[in-house]
Amino acid sequence: MPSALWFEPCESLSMEEDPLSREKRLKRKREHYRVVVPSNAPVEREKARKRALRRKAKSEEEERLQKERRRYHDARYREEHRETLRLKAIQYRLANKRRKAIEADEDKYQKLMSLDFDDAIELSTVKQDSRPGLVK
Repeated sequence: MPSALWFEPCESLSMEEDPLSREKRLKRKREHYRVVVPSNAPVEREKARKRALRRKAKSEEEERLQKERRRYHDARYREEHRETLRLKAIQYRLANKRRKAIEADEDKYQKLMSLDFDDAIELSTVKQDSRPGLVK
């Protein structure tokens, strides 16, 4: 019986001497959780019932009702948390914009670093001279 494994005391070897002690402990733990403890039986039965409900095939009507309930609860959540969701969306868009700007800056930096020093100076002076409204 698996539950007996959990409660049985160790043999004459201590945990340090037994090379398989870790494996035995893990097996006992697995077996313990597989066994329905009498004090926990109602909870285990409820979990098993829910697992069975999730596994069985649903009719089209049940699926439609489930989708309808999900849409209703989602709409209610969005209504109650409208402001926080709006702020999260704004923060997400700003973070993406910042990320793209950083990537663009990194690309510019890599291009400048790949140029020779004299070419980079010439390139930067040409860009400064070509700006509109620049008075020499």
